[in-house]
Amino acid sequence: MLSPISKASFARVTSPEILPGSSQTIVKYRVEGDTFTEPELWFSIWNKYDHWISPRMDGALLALLIPAMRRNLNLYLDGIVTDTLLFNVNQDIQSLLRTLDPSLNHIVVTAREHEPADRPSQHIATGFSGGVDSFSTIGDYFLATNIPQNLRLTHLMYFNVGSHGPGGERLFRERWQRLAPTADRLGLPFIRVNSNLDDWFDRADDFPSTHVLRTLAASIVLSGGIGRYLHSSTYAWSVFQAMPDPFYSSRSEPMLVPLLSTGASVVQSVGSSRSRLERIKFVSTIKESYDSLDVCQSPLAAGNSSKCRKCLQTMLEMDLQDVLHLYESVFDVKRYRSNREAIIAHFWTRTRPQDRDIQTLIKEHHLEPSLLEVSKQRLVTKANRFKHSILG
Repeated sequence: MLSPISKASFARVTSPEILPGSSQTIVKYRVEGDTFTEPELWFSIWNKYDHWISPRMDGALLALLIPAMRRNLNLYLDGIVTDTLLFNVNQDIQSLLRTLDPSLNHIVVTAREHEPADRPSQHIATGFSGGVDSFSTIGDYFLATNIPQNLRLTHLMYFNVGSHGPGGERLFRERWQRLAPTADRLGLPFIRVNSNLDDWFDRADDFPSTHVLRTLAASIVLSGGIGRYLHSSTYAWSVFQAMPDPFYSSRSEPMLVPLLSTGASVVQSVGSSRSRLERIKFVSTIKESYDSLDVCQSPLAAGNSSKCRKCLQTMLEMDLQDVLHLYESVFDVKRYRSNREAIIAHFWTRTRPQDRDIQTLIKEHHLEPSLLEVSKQRLVTKANRFKHSILG
């Protein structure tokens, strides 16, 4: 048992309080510390699954780790934490997070008790957003015929941990409702988990740069039911690295994810054997994706706007592989085709890891944009960067 450190430098997190309601059960952790504006962290799940809530504080630890590191605030968890996770948090996990984002501080994390992991549940889950990566995971770990029993998906999860932006809880519910019929057709339970986790993160720690810890914190809160969680990786093996680059922290997923396992809940990064383009080609063989694929980043409504960067990228990737026609019910393909030259030029000038594969395919199809169109897109990019620097 470890004692809490001096009161001036730490936040105390209380052991979980479980509050059953008429349809939802809430698990709540009170947080006592001067630099946190929120008084409590909470997650909620349908009553049917309330026995999945772990009495341990592993999920709360992962949820609050980056917010505490950002504030240079040591954490004391007044309950039970799994011993291996507590050790890894004070060692390799923080070291890797600070490699990705050197502005984070190293903190000391202690707990009232630390114990070996409980026996894991037999349930295997993954997050299902309707995106390319999650459909790829369903194809590999549910629809395929050669899946070992201890890797075959039994449940799909839908978390509200910050991915819905200004749309918040409204968009969280709308998106779940839109995807629920697809989960029904697949024959998998689709479990909705709400939380106030996004309220704990500063603007500097946006969802793309912190999504791994946010998502896995929610899954580990439910480690009484989820024995293995398959995290859909963003990138292929060829682009993974650990270097200062918080915006592309997804490049570290295969290094970070295994460190977050507790024994009672094994977390595993999957899908890196395929590039983004290869995943799209693979997903196009899954008929359930044709009317439910959802890649949109717009916070306005569920479904694809066909205007955001992610929608345009996906339509171009599909077009270059001759599968876009399969998704006419979820994208405005007519609008895309009328702006195709400008869209090609936009991605021709970008420098992200996945853009290189798109550019190679553009060359193979002899669709290189004109110098005029490239110049236009560069001007648009500079204008957008200037606008963001002014507005913040």
